[in-house]
This record gives sequence, C-alpha cells and structure tokens, in this order.
Amino acid sequence: MMIANLLLVGAIVAGTEQVPSGLTLSRCEELGLWEEVAERLARELVNDPDDAGTVLKLARAKMLCRQYRQSETLLAGLRTTTQGADLVARIHLMLAEARFRLDRSREAERDLAVVLNATQKGAHLSRLERERMKFLEATIQWRHHRSKYFEIFYPPDTPRTVDVPELAGRMDSIFETNSMLLGSHARTRIECFFFVNNEQGKSILGQDLGFAWCNERRIFQSFYQNLGHEQTHVISAYLSAAHRKHRPRNQAMNEGLCTLLSHAAYQRGLMLRCTHELFDKEQLPAMAELFAPGVKSPHAYRVGGAFVQFLTDTYGWDRFRQLWLTYNEQAAPFEAVYGKGINLLDAEFKGWLSRSRIPLANVTAP
Repeated sequence: MMIANLLLVGAIVAGTEQVPSGLTLSRCEELGLWEEVAERLARELVNDPDDAGTVLKLARAKMLCRQYRQSETLLAGLRTTTQGADLVARIHLMLAEARFRLDRSREAERDLAVVLNATQKGAHLSRLERERMKFLEATIQWRHHRSKYFEIFYPPDTPRTVDVPELAGRMDSIFETNSMLLGSHARTRIECFFFVNNEQGKSILGQDLGFAWCNERRIFQSFYQNLGHEQTHVISAYLSAAHRKHRPRNQAMNEGLCTLLSHAAYQRGLMLRCTHELFDKEQLPAMAELFAPGVKSPHAYRVGGAFVQFLTDTYGWDRFRQLWLTYNEQAAPFEAVYGKGINLLDAEFKGWLSRSRIPLANVTAP
C-alpha cells in the first residue's frame, strides 16, 4: 500500500466548519457529520496507515462527502494488499458504488461481478450490504447529472418531456432559498435518485417514494413529486447536526416545516385550505397536542405546516430556528423561545387563520 498516497487523499477536509468538539466518532456518524468523520479517520491513519478497517471507513466517509474519486483511490490501494474474501467483497462493492457515481458503469459492473462471485464462494455480506448491492444492480445504467448542490441520478427510460438540467436548476434555487431561511450551510451535495413513477421506485426500493435518508444526505422521489419537501428534510437535519443535535422529536415540526418549504403552490394552497376547513368545522386539533414531543398525527403535514407558517410570518425565521434547535431540550420549548405558552400561540394562530383566507379557486391541481 502506498502510505503517502493514502495519507494525501485522507487528509483533513479543507474548510471543515469549526464546531464544538467532544463527540465520539460513532456520534458523528449517527448525526451525519461526515466531513468530521473523514477528518478523524485520516488522523487515525497517521498512526496506523495499514489498518484496513479504518481505510474502509474513511473511503465510506469520503463517498458520503461526495468525494468519489478520493474514495476510489483509497479502495483501489486497499484492494492490492487485501486477501480475505469478505473484505475483498466489501471493497469491490464500494468500488462499484464509487465508479457508478463517477460515470464509469462498465468498471462498476466488473466490480459487482467480483462481489457476486465472492458471495457465491461463501464470502459474507451484511444485510445492508446485500441491499446496497441489489440497489446498485438495479440502477447501474442510470444517467447522472451534477448541479451546484445535487448529484442527480435518473433512469434511461426517463420521458423526453423531463428536462433534467432545468429541474436541477429549480432544485438548486429551492436549496439556496431554504438554506438561507433556516441558516443551514451544508456544502456536501445531496444525492437524489429520481424515478419515473412510484411503481418503478417501489419495485426497486420496496416502499413508496418520497423519503430521505438524512444521515447520508440522499433522497428518493419521482419526477412528479414536489422538489422542495424531501431536500428540506436533509437541510434541516444538517442544521441540527451542525449544532450537535438531533432534529425535533415531533412529526408536525418536521413535516410541517417541509410542507411549508415545498415550493409547490398547490401543496401550500391545499395546506391552508384544509386547515381552514378544519377550523371552520371546529375540528382543528389543539397545537399543544399536535406539537407535543413524540406525537404523530395525520394533521402533521398540513395543519403543522400552517402553524409553522403562522410562527414564521408573525415572529420570523430566527425565532423558529431557535425553536428547532432547542425543542428537544426544553420542557416548554415554545414559551422558552416566544415568551408565550403553546395555548396562547394557538389562540393567535386561530386569529391568523381568520385573516388569511385562501379562495378555493386558488387551490388548483398541478
């Protein structure tokens, strides 16, 4: 193994944000702080540059930092010194993932063949690794578009009516707007796998589309779902992680925020219209219940989004960002941030609803 080369590509990530230290490596991984994970692993390699396990972890961290070429270099160097069948299979699986993202599908297919051959001869892969292999097999011929903030992957049978560069431009614009509102400054690109329809996605992933793996900054959706919702999950999760925290443990806080920042006029119009209808019928849930820790509710998206809009329209985004970052730590988070209990804010919300009517004619399908 060329130790000097490994140390070069594993060097500390330039420009890593200065954030409070003290977290364990596993905690950084849990929060998705992959830039810091890569930095720490690179330092470990200074003391033991031939530790295959550490090199493999660093290659994964580089991949999640979207530094695909550095990940490939680490793995290629490790491959030349490794004999164990299990480790060889893992190395080639990660090489296939890196080379797919580097638009070298033929090489990725050869790496996958090595993995399949090794597993047929008894090499062991974890359940998660087998799922990654299955996903890569299904998408290895997909096309790739790189924008300012996204690595976009999409199938070869994408309809010609879908203008991927134009779509990517809209996603970049939404990213910039939502990052500005939330004060989140993630530099790592988000990976986005677009599917032609939900059926295609479900056949590959085993679940309905429209979800994000925030820890790995990756989203899965169809071309016809709104472009802002899932990326806002990733942006807001990074905001929490950068402050060494988890996202608020409440569904309405999370889904309400993402519904509000979906940048889909139809969704936002429907959000307010449905909330108004519940209000008129006196069926609106109490905000103290909807926004209580751990609560999940069918009203989390639309009513939750309307309440978040009320808070940000009335008190501004700085206050909401403070609420987001302290929600899990406070017994009465709304009172701590707004100086008013949730019940008083609920009463103000109802007054706000009565003044912000949206005509049904303005809520039209996309």
